[in-house]
Amino acid sequence: MLAALLSRSRAATNAPYVPTVLQRSMIHKLVSYQVRKDVVPQALAAVRAFADEVNRKEGGTAKYEAWQGKEDPTRFTHHMAFRTPSAEKYHQTTPWCKAFVAALHPLCVEQPVSFEVLPVMGE
Repeated sequence: MLAALLSRSRAATNAPYVPTVLQRSMIHKLVSYQVRKDVVPQALAAVRAFADEVNRKEGGTAKYEAWQGKEDPTRFTHHMAFRTPSAEKYHQTTPWCKAFVAALHPLCVEQPVSFEVLPVMGE
């Protein structure tokens, strides 16, 4: 799942991918977690509502995507790109982020793990 998120086929060209200055200057984070099988519909509803809030209300968040495991629909990965450190801090302190975290954590069998990544391939 992460490989699909982080890579894109370059079959049409042999040119190496070079991330843009904008892509390199942003803060990219991945968050992965697993929910109980019986709460997948509830988790999906919470994820969709949260992603919608982020995309509508956070101008400093350049990208917010949520992915669900194809083979294991209990696994989720979120990819976010923040334009500045203050945009990331704002995201973490919004009422919709706090509400999402409070709703999500009781559903998890594997609590969210967040880590920063650097672009090496992509659009």
